[in-house]
Amino acid sequence: RKNLSHILNECEVGCHVLYTAMDYPNSLNSIDNNDYHLIDSKSVNIYVEFPDCIFVTGGYCVKQNPNSLITAEFERAVVVTDKLSSLTEFTIIDLHAATWLNIEFDSSIMYKDDLLMMAKVAGYDYALYEFDYTETYPLLFQQYPAGNGSFIIALTSFADYALARFVPFENMKSTLTFIINKLMSSNLTSSQIKWLQQPVQPTLMKPSVSLDIKSSFQRGIDWIFSSKLLVEEFIQINTGSGQRPTPSPLATIGDGSNGIFEGFESLMNSTGGQGQSIVIRTDCQGEIAGSLAWSGYIFDNEYHSTVAWNLLDFIYYTSIAQQGVRDDPTSSAYGLLLWGVNAPGWNDTVYCDDNSR
Repeated sequence: RKNLSHILNECEVGCHVLYTAMDYPNSLNSIDNNDYHLIDSKSVNIYVEFPDCIFVTGGYCVKQNPNSLITAEFERAVVVTDKLSSLTEFTIIDLHAATWLNIEFDSSIMYKDDLLMMAKVAGYDYALYEFDYTETYPLLFQQYPAGNGSFIIALTSFADYALARFVPFENMKSTLTFIINKLMSSNLTSSQIKWLQQPVQPTLMKPSVSLDIKSSFQRGIDWIFSSKLLVEEFIQINTGSGQRPTPSPLATIGDGSNGIFEGFESLMNSTGGQGQSIVIRTDCQGEIAGSLAWSGYIFDNEYHSTVAWNLLDFIYYTSIAQQGVRDDPTSSAYGLLLWGVNAPGWNDTVYCDDNSR
């Protein structure tokens, strides 16, 4: 794409520019003093993501340290204004694994209105204790050049809001609607804008009497195979946990003979992906075997029944889950199953609730 200087030289007075982060999170967007003067002199309405330079009073740009990047682990975005459409102050937006530029503001930096801050806060929808006893980081704010244009800076990237699965989606739409209205001097509502839909979302947003239970069950069974969690080759882990990237949709899977992995990690990456937890838990084998056995019966699907049997054989005969003292009628552990079979801490522990599943 054209660089920012080229765009600003070509655009008319009062033009509108979205300068999104094309190589996020690998590199910052380039911006310099000349860009600032063009933004100022042309009263450009501009939104800039992930910039490598921040403008200060006096009309010059201070380059930022590209190593001053932070990736969210427990931090979430918190609204700190009443300007973001319907969002009230201290509303939370979860930006999964977002990377942002950490800058320190002082009186010389030309900025006025904070819109979002990153912070570790308590609460689900709102920061219950506000910013007490926690560090905050500027994330989205407005700067005010001498000209009449709007200048909005995001120290992260919101361009891939759908792919990255920023939630709640409605809060994200309110934030982006504010940016659009500010740049375009418009008064749109989020319902008037056509949004990219997030790739993962509930089938129903609220209970419905028209819910097709059989169809829902079928989709759940399909997910067992499309998730790529069925183990093709047994993996021994030397630590208490293990992860791997989710295989491609074309990757082959097992038939239950080597079990099924625990599931997906809760943390998401910047593209909305989730890694797989490759611990093999016995309760997971039982739950999936039970589901597939029902599917084999309900849909007359012989393969589903076969995979269910394979998972049960894996638990009781192939793996160590019920071997040793757990297979000894004279032992107090007789009949019990290990918590897991391929990782320390899992393969020497028994939980009765897991056994029941």
